[in-house]
Amino acid sequence: MPSATIFITLGVLILSLSALAAGLVILRLERRLNARLETLAAEPGFNWSAGRFLAPFAPVLIGTAKDRREIEQDLQAAGFHSGEALLVFGALRLGGAIVAGCLTWLLLASLRSNAFLFPLMAAGVVYIMAKPGLRVLARDRERRTQAELPFTLDIMLMMIESGVSLDQCFRAIAEGSRSATPIVQTATAALVAETQRGVDYDQALTRWASRLGVRGAKDLAATFRRALAHGTELGPVLREFTREFGERRLMQARESIGRKTAQMTLVMVVFLMPALFIVMAGPGVAMLINQLRGFAQ
Repeated sequence: MPSATIFITLGVLILSLSALAAGLVILRLERRLNARLETLAAEPGFNWSAGRFLAPFAPVLIGTAKDRREIEQDLQAAGFHSGEALLVFGALRLGGAIVAGCLTWLLLASLRSNAFLFPLMAAGVVYIMAKPGLRVLARDRERRTQAELPFTLDIMLMMIESGVSLDQCFRAIAEGSRSATPIVQTATAALVAETQRGVDYDQALTRWASRLGVRGAKDLAATFRRALAHGTELGPVLREFTREFGERRLMQARESIGRKTAQMTLVMVVFLMPALFIVMAGPGVAMLINQLRGFAQ
């Protein structure tokens, strides 16, 4: 009996170790598969792994939660959808401030000046102006995307009314020329590539709307999802979206004209009005000065 118990115990131990080894192998294979899927479905962005180098310095590079949220929104609107873009922007902002401070200090040192406040001011200006500069890029990309969407939706509407499926529309836009609609074509090409790798259309369309980064893109993606899931008619909805995006483009053009008018008025006030005052009041002031000199003599 003791020998039988020992054999049974050894058998159970061997089976347990075998099951543990098989589980570890399966776990390792599953992790490799998940890493491979994450690499295939990753957003286009930086090709070098900056996260592992910059992640320990995230509190210094990013700052508060509010600052992080604003920078993430501006980065996505500017077309930087990589998860490492936030850390890279923080590193570039801090590095630019340090470089600006050092260059200013070297310039003052070459001039033999002891003003230590100017390097700090230069570094502060570069650090502070990084976010407004990113916001300018985001607004410019949003304006260009708003200009591209009506043309793209018109093409999709013509294709759908001629009997082409929505999937074929996406593929035709993705394979088209990038000269007319570079932003929409790039986002659509990424959508088609993700669906070919096995990503479902719900997730792919959500990322497509995030890549566009304009108002109405999420509603448009939801409309495409409903059409793919339930086969709803897209013609009237696409026509309405085309009209809406066209009105937004016209509104942006009017706002731009209004800003240009205000800028021209400011330029005229700053540069033209002093010269006009000199021309109009110059003779009278010169005559008054001559009379005062005559009275003084």
